[in-house]
Amino acid sequence: MEDISKTTIGVLLILVVIISVIGTWVVLNSITVTQQPASQSSQTQSQGNLRLTVLPQSQPAKSSSSSGTVTLNVLKSGEKGGE
Repeated sequence: MEDISKTTIGVLLILVVIISVIGTWVVLNSITVTQQPASQSSQTQSQGNLRLTVLPQSQPAKSSSSSGTVTLNVLKSGEKGGE
């Protein structure tokens, strides 16, 4: 079996780099920034306490689906939120 020349490897390496740069450029240009619909722009804030306990699972979980938006702001101890 004949060895591949260094020139061929160099050309292939340059082609791979060019294709990678072009592919990255295309993907980054296809990303669009989404904005919230006008109906969701006036949201109210509420405060509350949440306690979450994770228990070991003895049976397989039933699948379910839902959708929504949750925003969680973690404050340092002693800070007040919503101001």
